[in-house]
Amino acid sequence: MSSMQSRNMSQLSGVSIITKFVFWSTLLLIFTIYVVVKSTWNNQDQTTRDYLYWQSQYKNVAAALSSDEDVREATLSAPVAINQVTVQQFPFMQPDGTSQQRVDRCESCHTGLENPSMTAENIIKVMTGNKVNLRPQDVESYLLNPRNKGIYEAVKVLSAHPGKTGGVIKGLLPFTLATGSSPTLADASSGKLLTSTMSAHPFATYGCTTCHYGSGRELQQIKAHGTKNEAWLQPLMPSKFMDAACAQCHTSYAPKASKATYLPQMTTIARGQDLFKTNACWGCHKIEGFSKGNVGPELTSEGRFVRFETIQRQLWDPRYKVNNCVMPYFFSHKIDHGFYMTSYGDKMPLSSLKIADVGNKDIEEGLEVRGYAPDAAAVGDIDALTTFILAQTGSSYAESQGQRIARVDAYNAMLPPQAPKTIDAGRLLFEQSGCYACHYAGEPNNPRNGHGGGVGPNLSWEGSRHSFQWIEEHYRNPQEFVPKSVMPIFPFSDSQRAALTLFEASHLPVGARPVSADQDMGSFKFPAGKNVTNKTSDPHVRYMTR
Repeated sequence: MSSMQSRNMSQLSGVSIITKFVFWSTLLLIFTIYVVVKSTWNNQDQTTRDYLYWQSQYKNVAAALSSDEDVREATLSAPVAINQVTVQQFPFMQPDGTSQQRVDRCESCHTGLENPSMTAENIIKVMTGNKVNLRPQDVESYLLNPRNKGIYEAVKVLSAHPGKTGGVIKGLLPFTLATGSSPTLADASSGKLLTSTMSAHPFATYGCTTCHYGSGRELQQIKAHGTKNEAWLQPLMPSKFMDAACAQCHTSYAPKASKATYLPQMTTIARGQDLFKTNACWGCHKIEGFSKGNVGPELTSEGRFVRFETIQRQLWDPRYKVNNCVMPYFFSHKIDHGFYMTSYGDKMPLSSLKIADVGNKDIEEGLEVRGYAPDAAAVGDIDALTTFILAQTGSSYAESQGQRIARVDAYNAMLPPQAPKTIDAGRLLFEQSGCYACHYAGEPNNPRNGHGGGVGPNLSWEGSRHSFQWIEEHYRNPQEFVPKSVMPIFPFSDSQRAALTLFEASHLPVGARPVSADQDMGSFKFPAGKNVTNKTSDPHVRYMTR
């Protein structure tokens, strides 16, 4: 072989090696990109998994549960798809009052919602390779085990909607489990209720976000559900606040005693409405068509503008935003050197107070800075009030704009009811109007035998401090008598004010003399036979105890 031929062969060999290197390097690069893109797209991180991942998981579980070979094959070969519902009757209400077409793609991930075979125990069985066979009553404890976090997430996403299977479990988990049977009578009752609810609210009509909130257009878990760090206003609704969504259509949810239509699905919001009344929240906060408060912020559309965390924080710690906020600490107690102050003004050992785990470090730290501790006994009340306030959106899918305006106008035109002018009627009205939320009232000769709040003055001796006329006119306009008073102007009728005054004036210790009008009304003159309004008073300083 000549030297030229040897040189040519050497060049060809070099070219061959370079070509092979480039080819395999390119192939390796393509494979690496494919693996990275696939793992990123399928999002193995539990908080960011998307519909591709969950549909793949659903196919495997559903196919394994099927006893029909054709169904199994069809399930595995079904194309990946975006399952979308365009909800016609329930547009998404924007904070500014405008609406947007509601589009739900939730079933793209929650593919098993209507498949009755996708019970929690069946999903666990398949995902553990048939190694774990649980009874329904054992499912919850299994899922609460931190070692089973991945299966917990799969059950939450893939299982059928509660009410679509043979049973449910309502326990420690933050969601209701769909199971093959209900272990307890309470669960069985909840299962029947959920079945009834689901039959009246089909997915094709209502979608998912109408009731559960969240961002229905998203296809990635964290974006669809939302977190407390997200700026948007409608993250997924925790189940304990779900009643708030019902109020978008059902405007009558009060307890049976009120003669309103009572829905058992709405017990939490009914309790919240009752607390809103008994704690006199209605005296400070206006809700159009419900209350006429004139001191605190209006809550008519509060559910559109704030998240549940914000409402809860305001209830636990009213001064977290505004340091001079006059809203009482209804649910937290002032701490003072190893003691805490009760709502009756008594000092009790701090060791006797069960402090609530509010589940929010910001709230806990804020309360600690201001010297308060949350009361564990108030957790249920906080949840109920939060639900009621979240429900205030200023609109209803069940009524037209004209109907809503007519309802509000009718409420505004209502006259306050009349009351018998008796002490007993005043006592009842004092209780029903939430006066005890701010004022402590005890027996004049045994003031500790009473109850009430410590925000306003103690009324246990009110009859020896002020005259009947002072008390009655003070109800008409507290700020006219005490400029810095935070007491609302309650919409009482003349007879109601008279009854309340009789009750207050009856708090007169034995041997004490009633206060006459000229003693504490000063230059305040009463027109004969007329109600006194818009007059300037000059109460005597000695009797100005408020």
